[in-house]
Amino acid sequence: MPVRSREEKKTRNENKNHNKHGCSIRLLSVLIEGVCDVRCEILLPGVGTPFRVTVGFSAHSFVRHSHAIFHEFPLESNARAGNEHTMSEQEQRSVRCLVAKVGLDGHDRGAHVIARAFRDAGFEVIYSGLHKAPEEIVQAAVQEDVDVLGISILSGAHNTLVPKIMDGLEEYDAKDDTLVLVGGVVPDEDKAALKDQGVAAVFGPGTSIEETIEFVRENAPER
Repeated sequence: MPVRSREEKKTRNENKNHNKHGCSIRLLSVLIEGVCDVRCEILLPGVGTPFRVTVGFSAHSFVRHSHAIFHEFPLESNARAGNEHTMSEQEQRSVRCLVAKVGLDGHDRGAHVIARAFRDAGFEVIYSGLHKAPEEIVQAAVQEDVDVLGISILSGAHNTLVPKIMDGLEEYDAKDDTLVLVGGVVPDEDKAALKDQGVAAVFGPGTSIEETIEFVRENAPER
């Protein structure tokens, strides 16, 4: 699948959809860990502030019923242009994050923990799955138009794999407006080189979830 440019992605999903009851729904995240947690934001007619819900499905049930669910509540774009009950731009646009596992590293518990914590903090979360090549991570980040790319790596190959991801983002003109974070076991002497490549922060073992979330909120690029 060809990767679309940033300009092309900015125009995606511009049309707002409503179901037959006048409700509109915006998908915030889908996190699959045996159970599918579908987190949505729902705007009811006559109510100015949307509310967020998390609906749990078994993986089998989600696959069977997802078409009916999203047919009843078609997805709405992040921008509610023309809606009389609008929030401020900052309130209605969630931070969009990709949590990525790159290379042969098969330890994904930390990635699942941070993905769920980001989701609970109100961020839109996409999880890449295990054993992704740098090129796959780059394409996912650009295709999904993410604000934040969190790379989880415990294999010790950060000095080889992370620069490839940074070079790929630069190739697609996405490096400057993507906040790139690295989490894992990274020696102190390697952190400066990663930051020279464009990594915003390196979070090692023992970093609190709250610290990571606060860093994202303070440093995620505004668009």
